[in-house]
Amino acid sequence: VPATGPHGMVNKGDVLKYIQTQHLTKIDLRKAAQVPPSPQKSTPTTPSTPTSSPVTRVPPSITVSPEGGYQDIETTNMRRVIAKRLTESKTMIPHSYVSIECKVDAAMKLRKKFIASGTKISMNDIIVKAAGYSLQRVQKVNSHWSGDSIQIQPTVDISVAVATDSGLITPIVRNAAELSLSQISSTTKALAVKARDGKLQPQEFQGGSFTISNLGMFGIGEFSAIINPPQTAVLAVGTSVLKPSAEGKPCSYLTVKMSYDSRAIDETEASQFLEKFQQVMENPSLLMV
Repeated sequence: VPATGPHGMVNKGDVLKYIQTQHLTKIDLRKAAQVPPSPQKSTPTTPSTPTSSPVTRVPPSITVSPEGGYQDIETTNMRRVIAKRLTESKTMIPHSYVSIECKVDAAMKLRKKFIASGTKISMNDIIVKAAGYSLQRVQKVNSHWSGDSIQIQPTVDISVAVATDSGLITPIVRNAAELSLSQISSTTKALAVKARDGKLQPQEFQGGSFTISNLGMFGIGEFSAIINPPQTAVLAVGTSVLKPSAEGKPCSYLTVKMSYDSRAIDETEASQFLEKFQQVMENPSLLMV
């Protein structure tokens, strides 16, 4: 099935299109199970000849020789730097975690209104804006750890994780709390293109006061992210899931988990941040004020 999803993933539309173009029909497995198998003659086993079919994507692999050898894959400079920083972060920073579930039906409706008016925004743009709103109100989370002191940052500069062939990089949406949703959308799109083309300038990915890593587009429900020092927190965003609300109505829920540096942020401050984030995600009209 030809894949058109992100990173070569097969989505529902690909399967439906394939069924339509190949004129496939449903098979009743119960009837098929009742048909006795036709007798087959015993023939010597011979290697099967592979049929030719279009190859849409070949995943990377490591070939292993019969002697038990292996193939080295040389890492890029960027990946070596990422590996060093992540090792230092996970080793030296006392990570603590807190998560919350947000009902995002109202945020989805807001996005549809923007799209209907001719302005394309994503759920991630709303998440960036909501995080900026929350960081303004719980400023301890918008900080750096420096030596033995906490440095509250004067502006909300949100690093947004972007996957590239060379590794994960975090371009920065500067002053995100003061930008409109359309401005955040255009900024993140431009930065993502530059990141994948390897054209980011140092000032576009160095610094930042808070990081967002979103794996929702890959169907990941919940995960934990590693803090990007000298920042003191990172927000990991999963996919939205449809399930019954307390009133029994089907609603879309999104789970976010914040990893935070417990030297700089305590449990109360982390909880206050997520409480504000949940409030604005469930009432996105607050972002329009």
